[in-house]
Amino acid sequence: MYDYIIKRGTIIDGSGKDGYVADLGVKDGRIAFIGDMQGVYDTENVIDAEGKVISPGFINMHSHGDQTLFLFPRGESTVKQGITTNYCGNCGATPGPMDKVWVRKFWEYDAWDEVDPYVENANTILPREKVVPIIEKYFNTTIDWTTMGEYMAKLEDMGISYNYIPNVGHGDIRAQVLGGDNRKPDGAEMKEMKRYLDQALNEGVWGMTTGMDYAPGNFADLDELTELVSMVKDCGGIYTTHWKNRGADEKARIAGLQEGFEVARRTGVRLHMNHLSDLFYTTPMAADETPKSRAAKTLKFIDDAKEEGISFIFDVIPNVDAGFEYTPYLAGYFMPWIRISGGVEQFLENLKKRDFCGWLKDWLLSGRGGLINPVKFMEWDKWLLILSSKNPAYSGKSVRELFDGNLDRDAVDTVLRLLVDDPMMRTRVSRFNPQVVKEFYGHELALVGIDAFNFDGFGTFGRKKFFPDILVHPNTFYSMVNYILHFGEERLEDTVRKITGKPADWLKLDDRGYLKEGYWADINVFSPSELCTNENYIDPVQYPGGIDYVFVNGTMVIREGEHTEARPGKVLRRR
Repeated sequence: MYDYIIKRGTIIDGSGKDGYVADLGVKDGRIAFIGDMQGVYDTENVIDAEGKVISPGFINMHSHGDQTLFLFPRGESTVKQGITTNYCGNCGATPGPMDKVWVRKFWEYDAWDEVDPYVENANTILPREKVVPIIEKYFNTTIDWTTMGEYMAKLEDMGISYNYIPNVGHGDIRAQVLGGDNRKPDGAEMKEMKRYLDQALNEGVWGMTTGMDYAPGNFADLDELTELVSMVKDCGGIYTTHWKNRGADEKARIAGLQEGFEVARRTGVRLHMNHLSDLFYTTPMAADETPKSRAAKTLKFIDDAKEEGISFIFDVIPNVDAGFEYTPYLAGYFMPWIRISGGVEQFLENLKKRDFCGWLKDWLLSGRGGLINPVKFMEWDKWLLILSSKNPAYSGKSVRELFDGNLDRDAVDTVLRLLVDDPMMRTRVSRFNPQVVKEFYGHELALVGIDAFNFDGFGTFGRKKFFPDILVHPNTFYSMVNYILHFGEERLEDTVRKITGKPADWLKLDDRGYLKEGYWADINVFSPSELCTNENYIDPVQYPGGIDYVFVNGTMVIREGEHTEARPGKVLRRR
């Protein structure tokens, strides 16, 4: 007798082959039968999937879900979009090791003013004993692990709703040994870093990740990376890197991409490049360029590395801004000044003072305003969009579109004029060309990664703040559905393969990623015609529509779009 039967659905099995109508039976956590049951269904748990698709559960190749899984083990933001397996620990940041030092991971951003009060630049590398008591109190939790192995065991004791593939972060390893020092490790320190890495590898992580845009990862040179990654190669692991993609111009970003390839070249490791983006995005698209030709300029570096024989894949985030957080209010771009003012209310009063706005302009022109940065980003005013305002004429327009030559000398004047007029207007960012993103996905080495934390509901941002300077990005909740709807292949079968069978092949998962008898029953049942993202930047916690049922290891986690409270996920240790 089967535990569940899904009948008369269109099987899209993850291989790219044409879909076909069949029944599917689940028993003891695995797919026990695919075929025609001839109307004889020997279980009470029958799902009628006529007109729907039955697919493997989606595999997200870029997740930070490990950071918050102990807080939100139900994983609603993950499983409600059909993700049954998360490849975690990206960008050099993991829950361990942290026996000596805590490196800020960003999910704890709202508490950091209590950890180490700051105005403009936070100290993100601090002793464990300074950080843990505040984090525990702020989030009403317990931080009772120091190693990756202890953390993985904690999750197994709690129960989690999806499968978790762990990695260890180079940033956390380096911090335990060198703290926040920007220097090369000496021989003894290198030996100690290797000890931490060896321990994590023996505990079952799949490899090591780096965050080359963040301290302390950005302090490491090629020799340090090569020595550590060689250990990963020796055990058959994967090196995953957030390469230096936030350089001031394309030359810096190209160098960052090439650095990742050089580590693979020196070690022979299998390489995973995080969140490929347009290397030239800070340069406006020329009149004779098309999105396809623009994407080709970046993909040329990918093709050259492939031709050279480097074994690698890259993930792409399926939206035009990406990320796990966004700034909801225009005033939020001026947080240092809000802190100096003593709070948002006094900041709003200060905006009425002529010389105060002059100081703000000097600050922005110095290139310290984050996204509002005329020094680094030529098109920042095109990217920054007004979602809603007390002045209806502003809504739906970019700062560039609201420039008025009679009132403004430049776009910085425009944004300051808007700030004074309505500091609480709602904003979002649209930085990348969607057609370029789609071209990236057309590459044979591209996989899908959403680059977000794991949350139930609102998550950790803005809950205790009168004025939340950041909120959780809607991408956290809808991204896989957004990929299917807007960035997928012409055939649904090929689209599904990109987020099921193909990543399973790269990860060498021998019993997941496909609908095959004997495989673990990680299964989605969805309605293609009803898929929708419900993307919302005013109220970002919106789950996508059309994902009807989700099974993880043969247990139903989502029933008719709602969580069943089941936690059948597994920590998938490297074998």
